[in-house]
Amino acid sequence: RRHTRLQGDWSADVCSSDLTLTAAAGTVSDTGDLSVGNVLSVSTVGAGGGVILNNVGNLFGSVDISSGAGDVTLVEADATIINQLSATNFDLTSSGSVSDSLNASISVAGLTNISAGGSISLGDDPGDTVALSTVQLSGTDVFLNEDSGDGITISDLIATSLELIADGDIASAGGVNLNVTNQAKLDAGSNNIDLSGSVNAFGSVDL
Repeated sequence: RRHTRLQGDWSADVCSSDLTLTAAAGTVSDTGDLSVGNVLSVSTVGAGGGVILNNVGNLFGSVDISSGAGDVTLVEADATIINQLSATNFDLTSSGSVSDSLNASISVAGLTNISAGGSISLGDDPGDTVALSTVQLSGTDVFLNEDSGDGITISDLIATSLELIADGDIASAGGVNLNVTNQAKLDAGSNNIDLSGSVNAFGSVDL
């Protein structure tokens, strides 16, 4: 099995089983398609260092990404599996489903924007840790269990079905559209649910 480790600013075409990239400064980006059969691990340790892997032909087995104080942009031509993620803002376009691995850790301080060709499922295992602030989601069946305790804000949403569990308030951003063809199930425990600021179209609602 091929394992590649690179350090410094990086931009290249790569085909590998496992790939580990560490950038001491600057942004990690791609100029060609990446094909990583197993784990893609990217870490930017410099202030403001981001990760931009947005070629439409990218294929990853699963991803571990830590951007320090930077933003992360990913594009994948297949399903996407997240093991670990730490970012200021996160933008993911996946041609397939989006899910996390067992005991995943996902933390995004700002906006999480996910567009999936299939389902989205994050936080479905008791060992997962998912801390998101604001989400903008597009997929078929969407499941999200956000357990930071700080609540979550929904921006634009397009889904066939939705199940959202939050350890805090659930709110919608002002002037956005929330469209769920079938059932929208929202569970904030003893906390508040306020979707009054958005234009909502749900097949049915379970609160």
